[in-house]
Amino acid sequence: MDSLLIYSLEAQKSNSICHQLIGKYQESYYYYKLENYKRTKEIVNECLTEVDALPLKDQKDLCVIKIKISSYNRLFWVYKNLSEYEIAYQQLIKLTDFINTVNHQNFDSFNTLSTISICKALIKKELRLEEDAVKILHDLVYEISLRKKKLKDTKAHNRLLKIKAHTCNLLGKTYIALNQKNNNPTLLDSSALYFRKAYEASIDFIPKHSDYKLMYALRKTEVLIAKKKYREALNLTNNYADLDKNSNTKKYEHRNKAICFDQLNESDSAIFYSIKLLQHKSLQKSSLISAYNILSQQYLNKGQLDSAFKYSKLTLKEFNLAKENRQKTYQLLYDNDIEKIKELNASILEKEQNRNRATTIFYGIILLGISSFFLVKRKYYLLEISKKNIELENNQVIPEEKEYKTKTYNIEPKLENKILSIIEEIEVNHFYTAHDFSINTIAKMANTNSTYISFVFNKYHEATFKQYYTKKKIAYAVDLLKNDNAYTKFSIEGLANEVGYTSASSFTRAFKKEMNVTPSIYIKELQN
Repeated sequence: MDSLLIYSLEAQKSNSICHQLIGKYQESYYYYKLENYKRTKEIVNECLTEVDALPLKDQKDLCVIKIKISSYNRLFWVYKNLSEYEIAYQQLIKLTDFINTVNHQNFDSFNTLSTISICKALIKKELRLEEDAVKILHDLVYEISLRKKKLKDTKAHNRLLKIKAHTCNLLGKTYIALNQKNNNPTLLDSSALYFRKAYEASIDFIPKHSDYKLMYALRKTEVLIAKKKYREALNLTNNYADLDKNSNTKKYEHRNKAICFDQLNESDSAIFYSIKLLQHKSLQKSSLISAYNILSQQYLNKGQLDSAFKYSKLTLKEFNLAKENRQKTYQLLYDNDIEKIKELNASILEKEQNRNRATTIFYGIILLGISSFFLVKRKYYLLEISKKNIELENNQVIPEEKEYKTKTYNIEPKLENKILSIIEEIEVNHFYTAHDFSINTIAKMANTNSTYISFVFNKYHEATFKQYYTKKKIAYAVDLLKNDNAYTKFSIEGLANEVGYTSASSFTRAFKKEMNVTPSIYIKELQN
């Protein structure tokens, strides 16, 4: 770490504007790793001020563009780690606005937009909008899969691996949160799987991160704690130091031991490790609240009422501060999303105005209805935001699949071949296991409508779209069970989730129809 600081200070003495800015940004990273967030903010804001003061032609330099993007990203993580979610979300808005102004032929916006999606999902998760977060992240996993096949450049591939690792790690954490919210332990199977996918991606990093084994152990500990396997979690915690000898693992160790001993009701150990945890600097609000809460509960169990009352007051104080931050962010989310909805509908109005005046009036009524709805239902925003996100993310509505058995269409051979090629790509990469996969997915990829997709499908496969991919999903489930023993230990809901089903009962019905036995019986037969 000291060498990083030395390098960053030396770079700031360079005659190159780019090297100066990189040096300043690296200096901020040095303090960020030390969890000195105050100094990190000061340096990053200095960096942004210097960028904005540059002549316009220099601001268009790719290096300067990347520094500005990285600076907003660093500020997001600082405020997020401080649980100041409102200010963190403001950084995402600023970053998105800036990306929309960038016009550079060598600038690839995918990495930055992916980072923004991850950050938005993270904020959604923190605000208990886990379902929204899962949708954002599953969409991103799908986009990464599409992009991975086209990449040949090693550096670009390495960047994509890092995005995949971040996305899968956050998906794992979000499934744990969903389990806590819905009391559905089967979601923990999906959590463990995505943590493993993140770990597998991190193995291929160039250069490797020194702490990748430790990070995976931390994720596995989270799953074990969520599954209430506290002794196993403690055993894993004892190995943290061996997995990464260069990092200070004590904070992670103290936090997880405090949680495990608290759940095992071993008061002395729970109190000891909670106090140890509080001695660390720059604790996240969640860790701080957990430590205070454990101490208040365990002191109460021991009959030490003065200490119990002291930590109970501290717990409530921190919880109310965290709650206040969340409420502010709800409002910011509301204001930002309602503006997006207005922009979307204004765009629809503009496109339709030249076609049909009646249609224009119709969409005007829709716009008025949506705006009125949000004003009346403002206090229920938490429940409505997930529905409105769908409107934000889709710029057009593609008709639902229909049956066209008797009708023929004049379709250009070029488009037909393109559709067939996309179908082949979907099958090779198992894209049909995405939760939101539908005929509309292929229509968007081919830049056509679902009518042509359905026609081509029926022509070549002699089955409807739904029938064909139901068979594919079940075949894929069978393949997983036969070739990877880990899947035989999944719950039925966890297995269903892996092949694109959101309901265990729907998956069971489809599986039985194809295999003539239920998945439970099939798994038992494999194990025997």
